[in-house]
Parts: sequence; C-alpha cells; structure tokens
Amino acid sequence: MHSRLQRLFSSLAVVSTLCAGMTASADPLTGVYRGEVYSQPNAVNAYSTWLGFDVKMGQGHQAKDSWGNIENPGWQLGAWRTWVKAKPGRRFNYSVAMFPSGQGTLASCAAGAYDQRFKNLASNLVAYELQGTIIRLGWEFSGSWMPWYSGNGQQANFAACFRRIVTAMRTQQPDAGFEFDWNPNYDISAADLSATYPGDAYVDYVGLDMYDQGWNGAYPVPAGCTGSCALTRWQSVWNAQFGPALTKFKTFAQSHDKRLSVPEWGVNDAATNGGGDDTYYVQLSTTKATVSPAW
Repeated sequence: MHSRLQRLFSSLAVVSTLCAGMTASADPLTGVYRGEVYSQPNAVNAYSTWLGFDVKMGQGHQAKDSWGNIENPGWQLGAWRTWVKAKPGRRFNYSVAMFPSGQGTLASCAAGAYDQRFKNLASNLVAYELQGTIIRLGWEFSGSWMPWYSGNGQQANFAACFRRIVTAMRTQQPDAGFEFDWNPNYDISAADLSATYPGDAYVDYVGLDMYDQGWNGAYPVPAGCTGSCALTRWQSVWNAQFGPALTKFKTFAQSHDKRLSVPEWGVNDAATNGGGDDTYYVQLSTTKATVSPAW
C-alpha cells in the first residue's frame, strides 16, 4: 500500500470535500477537520503540508450547550478569522446548531422564535470577517442523536426551521455571501429526503456524511483477512450501503441543480465496525461522488 494512504488511514478522522460542480473535471473545494484552531492553530496547515495539497477550507463545529455559543462564540470565530485571513482563497465551513440541547424545539424555530439569535450570529460572523462562510446548518439532522432530529413526525418543522434561519441570516447580512449546506446522513430514506428539504431558494449544497462502517455482517474485517478476502468484504459493504446512497444523493442534488457535498468522510477501524485500510472505499467514494482525490 502507498505510504501516504497508510498514513491517511491511520491519522485522518474527518475530511470535508465540496464539489464545485457536478462533473468529474470540476475542481473540488477540499477541507479537513482537525479540531478547533483556537487550541490547535497549525493543525490544518500541518495537514496541508503532509498531504502535499493546499487545503483551502477548515471545518469548525459549534457547541450545542448554550445560546451564547451559537450566537457569538468569539473564542472560536476569532481563531478561525486568523486562519482564513492568513492566505487568500481560504474559507470556513461551520457546523451551526439550530438550538442548544434541551433548550429549544423545531416547532418553536419554525415559528420564528429564534430568528433574532441567528441574526446575531450573522452579524458576528461578519464582525469577525468570516463572510463567505459555508453554514452547515443543523448537521446530521436525520440522526436521532441530534437535538434537531427530523424524525418522529418533525420533517416539516425541520424544513421550516431551516428556512427561518437562512432567511434571518440573509436578511441581517444580505451581502455576506453565506452559503448553506443541507446535510443529513447517508442512510436517510428517500421519503424523508424530500420531506425535510427546505426548498431550492434556501439550499446551496446537498450533503451527506459517510464513514466506512458496515452493518451487513461483513465488518469488522477479521484479523488475517487480507487481499481478496478483505476486498470481498469491502465490496459487499459498498454495494449494500454507499453505492446506493451516493446514487440517491447525486440524483437528488442534480434534480434540484445543487452542488453535492460530503462534509464528513473517513475510514474506520475494527473497533468502530469499520473496514480498516479500505482502499476500495477511498477509490470508489472519491470517484463516484465526482470528486477528484487530492492525495
């Protein structure tokens, strides 16, 4: 195995790749999550050096513990401003909470109860010179572990909440150039995909999170299962899970004339029900998503 791929598998937790278009020749906007830069200011730069490719996008995540950390997390935004402004062409990809855990509901959000909160966030992003940020709003909303989970009959409220927040931020800072990524997990049903979609006017990217974890009995790959033995298991999981998911999301994005994103992507080891050093997953996911691999 190529030494760079070995290191990628052993050290990479998450990579975020956003396609600039829907063709294989499009130049992707590639980024990485390596923690928040306030505590690790050179982590993204070090990753670029290791990769041999200038990563233009850094990903940050909001805390879900308080409104203060949603509206104005200056401790976080100031550090990201420093990184973004240090080099032309850099962008911030920001996972933004819809409300703090245990302190809100999708129905209240849909009714406009939190509009001012997100107007404040928009103004604070601009104050920290983070115009052009990609807002990954209510990320992984199809997962029951999220406060803004869209299941249990909340699909319409989720879509309406998404619209309210986008409208509030754009109204408050109409020239900020914020873009919005609508991002469920890869295994969302086709029915929920449509039911939770807020509408073309509110979405810039259609995203899916995808990690190489398998649930059809092929993973984890047993010790000693290498070569064709491992490949058979990798192919089985791909054909059962990820191939159909990518087709579903690509078709959906194209039908709405939206760019496809993969905000979270990675391989997993046996301890997390993953395929290990799954070169098949890396190759297929980077080509079938029409993203050219950067390494």
